[in-house]
Amino acid sequence: MEETSFLQICRYVDIENHRNRLRGLDGLKSLYEIRALGR
Repeated sequence: MEETSFLQICRYVDIENHRNRLRGLDGLKSLYEIRALGR
């Protein structure tokens, strides 16, 4: 396995983790909004 491809995979995984984290935060926000509307 070449070093460059390994680094590219690491970078890709970091980007995906960041996106998932942002998506999770958005999900929590929308959940709180739904609960607030439910009240």
